[in-house]
Amino acid sequence: MALTSFTKHLKKLQAAKLNASKKEDPTRICQLSPGTFAPAKDWQAEQSDIRERVLDRFDDYIKNFLVPKPHGIDACEIDLRVWGKFNTTMNVEGRDMENERVDLEIIDGGRLVLTDTCCEGWQPAADPFLTDIIAIADDGNGGITYRQRPATDHLRRARTARI
Repeated sequence: MALTSFTKHLKKLQAAKLNASKKEDPTRICQLSPGTFAPAKDWQAEQSDIRERVLDRFDDYIKNFLVPKPHGIDACEIDLRVWGKFNTTMNVEGRDMENERVDLEIIDGGRLVLTDTCCEGWQPAADPFLTDIIAIADDGNGGITYRQRPATDHLRRARTARI
């Protein structure tokens, strides 16, 4: 980094009160002000707590709410990352139905988009059925709200679950 760019960055940090500098001839000493980062650390800890609660309760959501009653999910294999697998074995009227999906989009603490139009490795699915959008939010009372909205036209009914 060039000296002019470096001093420009230092001036911006000083303007934001994120660092302090003092001159001790012939040297200027700059030091980060750790107290100014406390609000960011607090926010990050809060988001991490919400994310942990979301993931802790996600299995309950999947097993109890992803598939409408009287059907259910007998098995689930999840790799929660973009293009990760989201495979389920659903029990529909006593029959097991394998459903291989992938995660299309994951917004930290906010939204999960799943589809079965393709499988792991970008392979097209033989019989695609749906794309789900699941909004995830902290309900403010220590619980998590999951709102499922199928993006497929013939399944437009939204469902909400609080766990």
